[in-house]
Amino acid sequence: MSLFAMDMPETHTELVEWLEQHLVGLNLASLVAELTAVHGRSDDGETLGDILGTQIPDVIENGLNILDTKQVRSLIRHPSHLIDLQELVLAAGSQHWSKRMTDTADDQFERIAETGWRRVKLAIAPPTGTFKEDSETRPSSLETVTGDSATQVSVPTLRMTEQMQTGKVADRRTSMWRYVLAAAAMLMLGVLGLQQAGVLNLPINPGRQQVTQNDPPVEPAATPTGWGWDKPGAIPGEGPADAYLTQLATAADDWFKKRPDDAAGVKTRITQFRDGCSTLIDSPHDPLAVEDREWLVEKCKVWRGKLDEQLAAIDAGTDPLTVRESTDEIVTKLMTALRTRAQEVA
Repeated sequence: MSLFAMDMPETHTELVEWLEQHLVGLNLASLVAELTAVHGRSDDGETLGDILGTQIPDVIENGLNILDTKQVRSLIRHPSHLIDLQELVLAAGSQHWSKRMTDTADDQFERIAETGWRRVKLAIAPPTGTFKEDSETRPSSLETVTGDSATQVSVPTLRMTEQMQTGKVADRRTSMWRYVLAAAAMLMLGVLGLQQAGVLNLPINPGRQQVTQNDPPVEPAATPTGWGWDKPGAIPGEGPADAYLTQLATAADDWFKKRPDDAAGVKTRITQFRDGCSTLIDSPHDPLAVEDREWLVEKCKVWRGKLDEQLAAIDAGTDPLTVRESTDEIVTKLMTALRTRAQEVA
């Protein structure tokens, strides 16, 4: 098994590119575990907001290249924050991170496809010594193909019976079935490779659905409406307190997904986020203890008041981009507060 942290580059530019690839790749959890083993779980209280400060929106939009070396190294020393950062950049879906995700997925899919093709070639044309007539030159062991640690396989030795060796009809049938099975194996490996690369998302064991002529037509699922804390499912009804607060922070990040630059658009966006604050205030917050519930409601009222100030600034003629940037800071701070509280109650 290879250690991803061993490939960490030294220069700032290469380190930024390497870290971004892991943030949108399939192996971030493994990398975080390795870095945690090296640096330990930091108890200095430094949060992701402390490291990135007001640059969180810029990182979400333009990537890690806007950070200095000290900030990037601090992310490495606090690997648990990489999971939070991944959640932010994947949810935002900016052009920079979308391109990075595509490039990284292409590289990983190419590796998965190459490993699968090597396995299929061995199934179609086994090495010398597989069959009886090659017994004099048969090696002590056959070639073993390995891919990812979770999918390591060995191609089994194929043996022919005396009847298959001497019967021409049996030979032709066997040959035909070997090609059919090889084609099926290639198709299955291709689908698995696409699923691992995130290109396909097929259900596993979906089960049979009996449909009769008398069954009523299936109504399509309702399209979710709203965003932020007004989005269906954004405020969970159960679960651990830390996961509850973390999900609230993730829902608040929806603010950064749409960036109007005119007064009417900015005002509408702030108003909708403020409505979400009201929804959050009126929610029961069942997963939280009484103390945490009171803290959250009070904070929500403060955040709603600050949003009212931004709406007043828009009405007074303040530049909408200036108001939007001020609101960015408010949302960033409230997200940081929610994630910090989640770590405290964990």
